[in-house]
Amino acid sequence: MKALHKITSKDLLRPVLNYIQVKDDFVYAMDTHAAVIAPLNEVFFEKGIIAPDEELYFNGQEWGAFKIYKADIITRDGNYYTAKTLKGTVLGTIKALTVDEFKSIGKYPDVQSVFPTDIQPQTISRIGINYKVYQNACEALGGESIHIRCTFYGVDKPILLTTKDYNSKVVFMPCYDRKNGY
Repeated sequence: MKALHKITSKDLLRPVLNYIQVKDDFVYAMDTHAAVIAPLNEVFFEKGIIAPDEELYFNGQEWGAFKIYKADIITRDGNYYTAKTLKGTVLGTIKALTVDEFKSIGKYPDVQSVFPTDIQPQTISRIGINYKVYQNACEALGGESIHIRCTFYGVDKPILLTTKDYNSKVVFMPCYDRKNGY
């Protein structure tokens, strides 16, 4: 399970970024600093619990508060998802919003569009990174001990983090200081 709430906004001025989107067999989360994409089956263990063509939205703060990311098992009753341990202890229940319910909040950004596709990786001598954004990105990808690969595209270009199998990925911007060169 992924701590996707780490990459959702708490900003009331951008309420759509407070949500985790499930669409086209992937799960998306973003705030103003980073964006994450993960395959649906890496987030919801049970195949078929969410159909590949369903589009749903989960509140990121509820995802964290109800410990959905710590679940061993997730069950579904309508649009309510219950997180459980292997022993059956209920961690919490969260309601997913449908597309029609989410329309009153706004339109979710095209997360795929912020991932680098047409630029080549570069070797860089140094780079500034906001540690908290990096830490949240690692936790969203799978926890503190996960092995990730960093790809750099320049000191003022996005940094791409991918899991070892390249299935899940996060992109975020470096903290670039033109005066000091990093």
